Amino acid sequence: MEAEEHVTVVAHGALSGERLAEVSVRASSTVAGLTLAVQEATGLKQLQLLAGSRPLAGSETLAAAGLGQGASVGVVARRTPPVATGSADATARLWDSASGECSQVLRGHHRGLNSVAFSPDADRLASASADYTAKIWCVATGACLATLSGHAHYVNSAAFSHDGRQLATGAAEACTHPSQMRHQKGAAWVWDVEHCSCTLRLEGHDGYVNSAVFCRDGRMVLTASNDTTARLWDLAAGHCVQTFSGHIDYVISAAFSPDDRSLVTASDDKTARTWDLASDRGCNQTFVGHGGEVRGVAFSPDGASLATASKDRTAKLWSVAGGECWRTLIGHRGPVHSVSFAPEGKEVLTSSLDRTARIWDTEKAACLLSLQGHTSHVFSACFPYW
Repeated sequence: MEAEEHVTVVAHGALSGERLAEVSVRASSTVAGLTLAVQEATGLKQLQLLAGSRPLAGSETLAAAGLGQGASVGVVARRTPPVATGSADATARLWDSASGECSQVLRGHHRGLNSVAFSPDADRLASASADYTAKIWCVATGACLATLSGHAHYVNSAAFSHDGRQLATGAAEACTHPSQMRHQKGAAWVWDVEHCSCTLRLEGHDGYVNSAVFCRDGRMVLTASNDTTARLWDLAAGHCVQTFSGHIDYVISAAFSPDDRSLVTASDDKTARTWDLASDRGCNQTFVGHGGEVRGVAFSPDGASLATASKDRTAKLWSVAGGECWRTLIGHRGPVHSVSFAPEGKEVLTSSLDRTARIWDTEKAACLLSLQGHTSHVFSACFPYW
């Protein structure tokens, strides 16, 4: 078998210019992989890599970042990233991920929060609520910057585009009678963040839209629905271009891989599935092992692992390539509702109906911090973008 090509990259202090390390990584690696190599070589735990003055995202491939043989990257120290939680107690909270201390309580919603998500620069936080609105908050001050109104029912999710200019919300449509709840339709809404205006509604699902997320270039939105499908939408055309069928119960969460070549779905049928976007093969892999509904799912920054959150009170870490579970995170006293990877991929954050969120070491499957303070279910928790 032919050996995989490696490249040598030099890391230097972005401010001092001092040469810090020379590392060798696979040419096919991502910036997250390069960051890990630089961390190991320098002993620095929290750092940001720069190409010139541009911060490099962990999900970028080295090729996309322009880092070939002999390339040089700048290194700056980075403060510990904040984390955010959203709860049925109608508040969002911001936390120091090193100490576990709550730094802000964001009040303004009139009903419980279903979802929270940072903007790419981590200066803003979006929240989605059962009060039929989404809100955008200032992370530094805790002030509400905007309220996005117009939904006719619960807003289940909110997510920024990767340039921070758009927001996608997933929601239910109005229901006239309780008997219609199980088959209630839903839609995703695309918003212009600057003007707080809805620019597009993506309609076609025959059930609640539980999540809606952008691909990296912002041209596509991926939705997950109670109609047991996920759908891919072309924003320029305004219609669905691909439907992913195979789950036998509600699809609660869906996410793009870091390179946008595949996606993952999580379902109440107790499984997660990966799907190939570059072919018509359909489902690549089914991840079986949870004893309860799978409510949340996320790719690691390098795309090699998945994390799932389940009503069986656990989160699990999986190999994307092989489908094997390589860690089970045990400790929550209630169903686990969401899961998020830290930018470096070494930690995951979970939220639970036990009123807490937890930060875990992925290698040791050990709980590092329990974030306590909410007075009801914690439906969502997230790290900043990577």
